[in-house]
Amino acid sequence: MFSLGNRSRSRSRSRDRSEPRPPPRKHHKSAREWLWADLYHPAGEGPSNKDSSCDSQSNTSMDTVSVGATNGGPMIVERRAFTSDVERQLVEEVEKLKIELSKSLDNIQALQEREVQLMAKLSDQSQRYYTKASAAVSSTPDKQTLGLIHAFTKLYTDARQDALDALDVMSDLQQFDDADDIKTKLLFSVIVLSFRCCQVEIEEIMADMIKAARIPDTGHGVQSSTQTGYVKDLEQITLQYLHKTSKSYDITRIVEKVCGHLFSTLHDYPSLRMSSALKSYISICVQVAWQLVTHTPSYIIDYDNKEYNHQLHQRFHRNDSSTKIKCYLWPALLDASTMKCVHKGVVITQGPGGDEDYGDTKL
Repeated sequence: MFSLGNRSRSRSRSRDRSEPRPPPRKHHKSAREWLWADLYHPAGEGPSNKDSSCDSQSNTSMDTVSVGATNGGPMIVERRAFTSDVERQLVEEVEKLKIELSKSLDNIQALQEREVQLMAKLSDQSQRYYTKASAAVSSTPDKQTLGLIHAFTKLYTDARQDALDALDVMSDLQQFDDADDIKTKLLFSVIVLSFRCCQVEIEEIMADMIKAARIPDTGHGVQSSTQTGYVKDLEQITLQYLHKTSKSYDITRIVEKVCGHLFSTLHDYPSLRMSSALKSYISICVQVAWQLVTHTPSYIIDYDNKEYNHQLHQRFHRNDSSTKIKCYLWPALLDASTMKCVHKGVVITQGPGGDEDYGDTKL
């Protein structure tokens, strides 16, 4: 009982003391509240500390109810309008980012299309460069091709001159006033007939190959029956074989064809059939023509132009300046794949005031 009485008296004494009450516990802002206050109330623009404290206390319940709790305690926002402003700013930022993203995607697509165009352009340029380089390589004759072109030149400078000398002593030509014109046409016709008969020989060989392979012909010639890839391959293989065996190929039949055409046209000159020099000239022309026609690429002759072209022709009389061709002494030699002239034809042009016309060069 004594102890209880002492406790009661001590409590009454403590209540009777006139000591000041401790001040109420101030509300301390959390780090999140200080961050929001710094963002939306810069120094000197927001309410005073006192007003801010009062507003904070007055709006706590509203913000707590509206926002909710975070980490076990209330998350207090100073103004509800701030929340709307933040949302509005966030939406605006999102929209700006969407616009920038759309522009970036458009730029990426444009760059990708540009890349495709540049790659295509680069491919085209590479292809053109390769084509030009290939053409430059192919336009440079190799040793064998140069030998053939030189042989074609020697036909005009040597073989033709020897044949002219042999024809000069033939009595049945000397009795005509136009003997020189006849000899010129005769020797020119030999080289033309040699190329023509060689090309016909190749066509006949192709026709025989197609017939041997029993490839049906539509009746419109050899070309109509060479439409399939197999026939093209067969022709290519045949041409390669003829090219490799051109020096050893038996040209007797071709020489006989040339002689037959020539002698049938000049039937008024029977001594031509007995001229060994002329037959030797025909044989040499056919041999060179066969090697040029079966070459890869093939070579052709040109003798149909009536106007002088310095890229195709050279004048027999250098002092002439006329562009009208009177006659051919020798045809031009062209690369059939590029139509590039590798040997100029020799022509006689119409001189100033000249009325003489040789007419057709060929017999």
